[in-house]
Amino acid sequence: MRKLIESRNREHGEWGWKDHRSCLYLDTYERILPFAFYLVIVRDYTATINSMVLRQQQVDLKSLESKRGLSRLMWKWFKMRRIKKPFEVYTEKFLKIWIYYYKMILRHMRLLPEEQYLFIHYKQLVYNDADLFKKLTLDWHFSLHYSPFVAVYNKELLHRPSNIDRYVHDKSLIEKAKAIEDHIVYLLDPMNAKIV
Repeated sequence: MRKLIESRNREHGEWGWKDHRSCLYLDTYERILPFAFYLVIVRDYTATINSMVLRQQQVDLKSLESKRGLSRLMWKWFKMRRIKKPFEVYTEKFLKIWIYYYKMILRHMRLLPEEQYLFIHYKQLVYNDADLFKKLTLDWHFSLHYSPFVAVYNKELLHRPSNIDRYVHDKSLIEKAKAIEDHIVYLLDPMNAKIV
């Protein structure tokens, strides 16, 4: 990580990245980059899990298509449920991951000064991108050029999520996820917190 950061610092005056796995190493990044800024784009657990399950279904479908002969037959016997009933197979596992990631994020942000992080709901990006741009340029002093968010995202990729709660056997996970969402509402811009 240190080598990656040193390389980025040599090559760019300003830089950043978007990688959900960074949530797992926030304490390490904080030691290496103590003055970093954190833009947390929030996505509710229902939308996130829907997206993860459907993406995994496509991965499983490609895996099946690549199999031949006995390997394909074995896959159909033992793993076909992943394609036919992906929400039954993956929902609870992915919900646990969502909870863990957000716990890590919230724990880390509590250790930082408020001016070093910002929580924004992904739907706010469509309507409040100019306000976010002002925050990044005026408060965080990034040298950026404004481009409307609607010009760079594909609305078709954001489908209407279905209710996943019925696929979760351990109902305490839903309670944990909703508690995290309730906490995040207070960290969002108060004018836009109703979006969650």
